[in-house]
Amino acid sequence: MSDVVREAIDARYGQLQSTPRSDVKAIVSRIFDEHPDPGDLPEREYDVHERLAARRAIVRTLTRRKR
Repeated sequence: MSDVVREAIDARYGQLQSTPRSDVKAIVSRIFDEHPDPGDLPEREYDVHERLAARRAIVRTLTRRKR
């Protein structure tokens, strides 16, 4: 059974590696369409497209959880 699963993973990984870079946006868009955020999720306090703001928010969240 383990060999069958491993072969399936390898085959799928090979397919993904052969995906042209131009299709990445379409893949990400499909993922968001299939798995949207829940409706009751509060808005983020930062712009996810702003790299430094996202980094600070992630560090802040991880620091809070360690305590």
